[in-house]
Amino acid sequence: MGSYQLRNIYKPLKIGLVKKREFAYLMADTQITTKVDELMALLESVEKIPLSDAARRINMSEAVVQKWVDFMVQEKKIGVEYHLTTPYIFLIRDTFSFISKEEFFKKAKMRGVEEPQAAILWQRYLNENKDLIRRSFFEHARAKKLKNVGEEWKKFEAAHL
Repeated sequence: MGSYQLRNIYKPLKIGLVKKREFAYLMADTQITTKVDELMALLESVEKIPLSDAARRINMSEAVVQKWVDFMVQEKKIGVEYHLTTPYIFLIRDTFSFISKEEFFKKAKMRGVEEPQAAILWQRYLNENKDLIRRSFFEHARAKKLKNVGEEWKKFEAAHL
């Protein structure tokens, strides 16, 4: 149904017979990507795109891409929005709202959690959600078109995490 391609990160593959040891070395440097991976990467780079344009940009038929999109909609990875009769597809991003330390401790106190236990729960919250917090931070920074986002993240991380 889909096609795949091998991309060697460091050097092109040599065609011919390869010994097992050489093959293992070559495969360690090789990344396999599919057209579905290309579609997801495309959707990460744009906010919304017509399905026909997405199919053209990844060089696949619209019918095949439509089947992939149908599956990904069921899995809640991609959303579809119609403008008149044109389907626009977009990536469903994880939504996450960061709770400040003060707010976290305030809610813990309201629920009768003692401060030492709340501190442990706060650390667990940070450890479990650090990737989502970081991703949310960068998405908000991109939406606000901030410069030096990496430096701003370091400041935020030092102050809040």
